[in-house]
Amino acid sequence: MKSQKDKDFVEYVMSFYGAGGLYQEFFGTGVSESEVKKALRIRKKNKKFTFDGDSMDREIVRDIMLYQRGDRNLECNMKPYFGA
Repeated sequence: MKSQKDKDFVEYVMSFYGAGGLYQEFFGTGVSESEVKKALRIRKKNKKFTFDGDSMDREIVRDIMLYQRGDRNLECNMKPYFGA
């Protein structure tokens, strides 16, 4: 992660979906930091929507991680990220 904003965002996402996070149960035992970083890189490749590091971005990153785990019943449209 290059910027402090990205580092803060990863920490923010981990507090929700990481081990012991508020919504860890979405992912069983939670997500890893590397999984969050990978999803963030995918999220930021979509230049159509600016990255603000807010709750909307957190939910998009959540859905990217769920999609990568095989879940296709998501709130977010994954087409801009995966062409699905």
